[in-house]
Amino acid sequence: MTITKSPTCNDATLQELVSSMVNNSEVLSNAGSEISFRLPFDQSAGFPKLFSKFEEEGAELGVQSFGVSVTTLEEVFLRVARESDATVEEMSQRGSRHSREELKDPGIELAKSRPATFWEQFYAMILKRSSSFLSLFVFLVAETFATGTSTPNEIARCSCGNWFTRC
Repeated sequence: MTITKSPTCNDATLQELVSSMVNNSEVLSNAGSEISFRLPFDQSAGFPKLFSKFEEEGAELGVQSFGVSVTTLEEVFLRVARESDATVEEMSQRGSRHSREELKDPGIELAKSRPATFWEQFYAMILKRSSSFLSLFVFLVAETFATGTSTPNEIARCSCGNWFTRC
């Protein structure tokens, strides 16, 4: 929930009111004329009372407007990142023998332990080259039969040095 405050708003009173009507609510940000709260969905029974209070006594409380929205993906990702950083810090303070990078991405250890072999790389290169060759071949065939006048020698390279053009 985001509340737009008037200059006369008392932040402490507003925070106390929200936390008394909606349990486990927390302040996300309080900057300038806006204050944002995270309201748990399981406490939604208290929302109507809170909204009624804002509608009835908004001027006295210093509330100009308020709005409620569903948590965005950005907020979810930021929260997960904060919790992840906190977990990493806790483990490093306890003297864990793993590095910070290993704790963040367990797949790093697997990648370090088994590098790609020569044959895997060779196979990937062959697949890429054969795909390029196949698309070139299809283009040449399509160009030959689409115009009806081109021959493979005319399509390949003209006297000006450009590929696939007729001068």
